[in-house]
Amino acid sequence: MLRKVEIATKTGLSRQTIRKHLKEYYSYPQYLIEMKQFRFMSLKILAKVFKFAVNQVIKAAKLYFDNVGGVNSQHKNEILIRQQNNYIQINGTVLSQNSIKHLSPARLNQVETRLKTVLPQ
Repeated sequence: MLRKVEIATKTGLSRQTIRKHLKEYYSYPQYLIEMKQFRFMSLKILAKVFKFAVNQVIKAAKLYFDNVGGVNSQHKNEILIRQQNNYIQINGTVLSQNSIKHLSPARLNQVETRLKTVLPQ
């Protein structure tokens, strides 16, 4: 990525003008839409990387931990948790960590069994 100084030198514009244009660009609606799409895609990609990591592909495990945070990287994990929706919704029923804690063992087993049948391996 080019620095503002390099852009200013190559275009003949001042750094202040470059800064102004970049600030405007980052708030442009089309840019924001594209960034949302990239964030959504990145979660899908990270889920695929996770599947490879679970299947003992070491490079995938390293990539996953580099992006999500490893065992000793609590700061990254805190950031990730704040960015996640910590629930799933199935046919209008919300399953959160809190609601799952209150399920009876039999009901929890039913939910786990159902999820295993509908989720791809």
